Amino acid sequence: MYFFKTALTILFLALSSKFFSQQNAFDFDGIDDYATAPNASALITNSGQLSMTMWVYPTSTVTGYPNFEGFAGFRNDLNADFYLLQLGTNTVEARFRNSGGTNFDIVYNGLVLNAWNHFVLTYDGTNFSLYHNGIFQASIAANGTITNSTQGFNIGRLPFSTSFFLDGKLDEVSLWNTSLVQGDVTAIYNGCGIDSNSAGLQLLYGFNQGIANGNNSGVVNLLDATGAINASITGAALSGPSSNFVNGVQGGGFSTSSTSSCDTYTWALNGVTYASSGTYAYVIPNGSSNGCDSTVFLNLTISSPPDLTTNVTSCDSYTWSVNGSTYTTSTTAMATLNNSLGCSYNHTLNLTIKNSTEATDVKVSCDSYTWIDGNTYTSSTNTPTFVIPNSVGCDSIITLDLTINSISNTVIDNGDGSYSSDVAAIEYSWVDCDNSYTALNGENGQTFIPILNGTYALIVSDANCTDTSGCFNVGGIGIDEITERFKIYPIPSTDKLEIIPFQKGEFTYRIFDALGKEIQNETKLQEIICIENLAEGYFYLEISNEDGFIQNYKFIKH
Repeated sequence: MYFFKTALTILFLALSSKFFSQQNAFDFDGIDDYATAPNASALITNSGQLSMTMWVYPTSTVTGYPNFEGFAGFRNDLNADFYLLQLGTNTVEARFRNSGGTNFDIVYNGLVLNAWNHFVLTYDGTNFSLYHNGIFQASIAANGTITNSTQGFNIGRLPFSTSFFLDGKLDEVSLWNTSLVQGDVTAIYNGCGIDSNSAGLQLLYGFNQGIANGNNSGVVNLLDATGAINASITGAALSGPSSNFVNGVQGGGFSTSSTSSCDTYTWALNGVTYASSGTYAYVIPNGSSNGCDSTVFLNLTISSPPDLTTNVTSCDSYTWSVNGSTYTTSTTAMATLNNSLGCSYNHTLNLTIKNSTEATDVKVSCDSYTWIDGNTYTSSTNTPTFVIPNSVGCDSIITLDLTINSISNTVIDNGDGSYSSDVAAIEYSWVDCDNSYTALNGENGQTFIPILNGTYALIVSDANCTDTSGCFNVGGIGIDEITERFKIYPIPSTDKLEIIPFQKGEFTYRIFDALGKEIQNETKLQEIICIENLAEGYFYLEISNEDGFIQNYKFIKH
């Protein structure tokens, strides 16, 4: 068999220019275009060896079922499968299912979109194999034959519950009842075409008919170069650059190189400088070993990374991960970097630094104080802190400086009819407990001399605190050795006291200050005592008559 294959290869090379001077392909629209060679499975019935070759130019990004793309082959999903199908964007499925219903699948991920791909499927009775662009890719053990003789050979679709239509181009689709080997695959891939008289070749559709991109409405069949079965065309527009005959494979083989460059790339093969990524082709006249034109594809990636700018606003400081530097003031910084392909670009940082602030909240309170942190403090402190956003959005750290004051107010009975506070305060206010703690007019000193019986208390205040003493009783004011015989008013007074005696006649009065010093003494008949020359304060008044009756009073001079 090896010698047969060698002879087959030689025949490919010798006869390619004779049989394939015209190079068309067929463009399928992915909607309803296809061709079928009826009952073509009869050509390979019971054959222990099979092969299928094709050039395919896929254009569809497959997203999964039911959007698969059928290239060519037999398919009934029961007992006669020998086909190639696009499963994903770069994935194909090759299947051989014998008439016993056993299927053998190869899934391959090397399909290239928008480019010509050459595939060969072979079955030698023991192994099912797949070649791509002249190179062996995968093989699995397989067995059995196809005995079904009524299946059609499909081109541009594979039938299913919903047919899988090809959106792309096909050229040089062939079916064999022998198993091609690596030498045969290489010769077909690099050759100008397949000799229609090759041993074992059963079907060959070169699409080398009609006018590329022209009006081919009169064409109804794809011609089989072997003369066995023409394939009827269905759904094709057969006019213009799609759903029609188009320019096909040049027949001299392909080679592909991939490279990347920064900004631009000059291809040494053709001297052209490219500034954008893409797949570029160059045809080398008579470049193949058999004298056919060959095509070289360049898969080019141009990496021109754009300069980057990052705008950052930060509080107090900022560490830039790009260069590891820490900044404490607003600035503009730049770093020159390389991407994964080694191409440089500039990364600029526009940094605005805003600052946190600190403040002290000075408070003086009586007994306790509840601060903004929700805590109540009962002793002086300067350690609590609280953080709130300031006007620029950074932390404002506030420290509490608290002074806690307190007043312990006790009234002392001096034993001489006066009462005093035991604390030195800013304000004193003596009040009447029996009259809802109403303040006594003019009683704002540290010492209080009641002039009327009653219940009294003292309210003292400093800058922050106020405290009220307990109430105390005062009695016995106005009780003398005799029943009251004189009445005086008004009390308190500002300039005079009016005396109403119990009988007419002279009376003597004496006025003493709060310390008991006599400051005024007079005997008179008139009932008015002038006190306008007295200083403001507490005084004692003693009144007596000719009969020796004595009566004492306390009064306040305003």
